[in-house]
Amino acid sequence: MLTVVGAETDCTVTGRRARTVKMDLACPDGTRPRLTGRLDTTTGTLTGAVSFVSRHGKPKHGTFTLSKRSG
Repeated sequence: MLTVVGAETDCTVTGRRARTVKMDLACPDGTRPRLTGRLDTTTGTLTGAVSFVSRHGKPKHGTFTLSKRSG
């Protein structure tokens, strides 16, 4: 399960893990972000880069960190 804090919409996530983790999101607003990162199995933290094309056709880039929720 993946919860995005601060996002405007809920997105569907699909992905796979090899040497890096790659996840494609399908959002209701039409954007299709792609997250690529490395998983630290000891802490359960995924860090990497995100890229997508906005609804206005401009590429957007950034970084992200996902951590395992306690409990």
